[in-house]
Amino acid sequence: MRCLLLLGFEPERFMTVHEIAERMNMSYEHLVLVECFDPEHNTCPISSACRLADTVSDALNAFLAVLDEKSLADMLGPREALVPLLARRAAIGA
Repeated sequence: MRCLLLLGFEPERFMTVHEIAERMNMSYEHLVLVECFDPEHNTCPISSACRLADTVSDALNAFLAVLDEKSLADMLGPREALVPLLARRAAIGA
């Protein structure tokens, strides 16, 4: 997501992963880690103005809200279909 932000600011340019890592002060090897969610380890140069953390937080809250509306019983609803599938997996040792 942070890569997309940088690319979105300069859509006419092609950038290598190395360039993105350098410009965003990120390790190339850990380019997918999002330390901006951890204020103690945050090294992102745009964190003071970035809206990504808030957007991801909103998305996580929406995801959890949907899960809050469900129960284990809801997930086990299609018992007639699930039980044979699980039994077959157990029989073949999967």
